[in-house]
Amino acid sequence: MTPRAGFLLDANVLIDFVEAEVELLGIVARNLAPVYVLTAVLQESNQFHESECAALGIRILESDYSSAGEETEGRLSLTDRLCLMTCSVEGLTCVTNDKALRRACIRADVEVKWGLELLLELVEARHIGSLQASSAARRMHSGNPLFLDAAVLAAFHRRLDSIGRSCR
Repeated sequence: MTPRAGFLLDANVLIDFVEAEVELLGIVARNLAPVYVLTAVLQESNQFHESECAALGIRILESDYSSAGEETEGRLSLTDRLCLMTCSVEGLTCVTNDKALRRACIRADVEVKWGLELLLELVEARHIGSLQASSAARRMHSGNPLFLDAAVLAAFHRRLDSIGRSCR
């Protein structure tokens, strides 16, 4: 695995992990790459606070509203534009389940991952087991069936099974 600058979580991914198993973000931060959250995302999520971030090793970045720019296409919220611009400037991987933000990241040549991909990377690197990843994914699906629908969950489990077969 190549070293990375880190992962920047958008609000929907942060909320998914907070509601399912927030400790997994600490495992990501300690073992895969630094995990960052914008102050605007913390405010938007309104479920997770700076002290909790610090306890898990999640780094907080101040939101630079001047860099968000005007949106010219698509339907990105101000927070999503801040995530996109921060990832672009800082060389971070944007972690989002929002399809519009994902498309914008791809157009801007910003690396992007689904939230569940972090779980797969943890399993692949043997920092958590398949059962823990599956359980967390199911809880995320239950809490966020709009973004993490049954098809997404099924695709996640197919990839998880594939990783399990390759690790034997």
